Amino acid sequence: MYLIYLLAFIGNVVIMALEIVASRLVSAMLGNSIYTWTAIIGVVLAGISLGNVLGGRIADKTHPRRILPFVFFINSIFTFSIIPIYNTLYYLERPEYLIWPLWVLLNTTLLFFIPSIIMGMIGPIIAKIAIDKTDPTQTGNIIGRIYAISAIGAIFGVFITGFILISFFGSSFIIAAVATLQALMAIALSINYYLHKLFITTCIFTILPFNILTFAPGAFFDEYGTKLNLRLFEENLVYSNESAYSYIKIYDVPEFPGTRMIVLDNLVHSYIEDTQKVESFFYEYELIYASAIHRVINESFKGKNINSLFIGGGGVVLPRYMSDVYNNDLIDVVEIDPDVLTAAKDFLYLGNKDYPINYYVQDAR
Repeated sequence: MYLIYLLAFIGNVVIMALEIVASRLVSAMLGNSIYTWTAIIGVVLAGISLGNVLGGRIADKTHPRRILPFVFFINSIFTFSIIPIYNTLYYLERPEYLIWPLWVLLNTTLLFFIPSIIMGMIGPIIAKIAIDKTDPTQTGNIIGRIYAISAIGAIFGVFITGFILISFFGSSFIIAAVATLQALMAIALSINYYLHKLFITTCIFTILPFNILTFAPGAFFDEYGTKLNLRLFEENLVYSNESAYSYIKIYDVPEFPGTRMIVLDNLVHSYIEDTQKVESFFYEYELIYASAIHRVINESFKGKNINSLFIGGGGVVLPRYMSDVYNNDLIDVVEIDPDVLTAAKDFLYLGNKDYPINYYVQDAR
């Protein structure tokens, strides 16, 4: 019975880990909005519900112990397939006849609906195995424990994925890890219930090559991993990182030599030239800020020491402007995401000059 509880726990860890990763992937591709979360929650719940129905029917019509390893293995394949499907969808543009919420829903469905269905099948099969082994007078007690342990697994999956795994390992690695874990579960269950060398060999030689082509270093793996869409190739990308707050990417901008842009969750935040001056502003609001600052300083602070505080760092555009034009005595920048500041210092020319800027990593509120 302890094995049943372990399977219930792991099954729900996998489900919730995938749901949290889904939010990061869809946000990086389509932006973070209420549509993103609505689509993810709806698609995953719909898939799990359909999987519950199918899993219950399969459990009644087959030997649940023998079918369970195959369910885990098939789910490992479809979970891993999220990576190449995502890398394919990433380059697609929304057709004009599709409204934005529907486009988000369509992409989310293509990515996560089938894996959610198969994950939903596991619960009823496990419950059937437990009921077959249980005294009829204890059925309710056992099912209650399975539900409770499943809920604990879901909570654990949410916390460890959202608080730790994404910022340390990234979404693609978590998807591959979840797929590999399910393949290992399939192998362990096949050994426990019946030893079938062909099945075990198939599991190993299906998942292992995909992991190698996706993550192994070297030009060979990079080339063929990209050809198979297991690695995402982005032209002019110079930096990419998943932080606890957003997906950070920095690109060269070929049409403006010496310029880079920083993108957070598919939203361009700043364009930066290697020498930041007022004439290099790319957004009108930045020019408006610069004009307002110029007027205030000339009217109220002319000839005085100037200290300035910026709430939010991003590409650190205006703080650089203040330093270049007005020679501020003190510039404070408060940014909640330390990885954004690291990206700006290392890849947005911030280290090219000794700016009098103090950085505070904290919530600016």
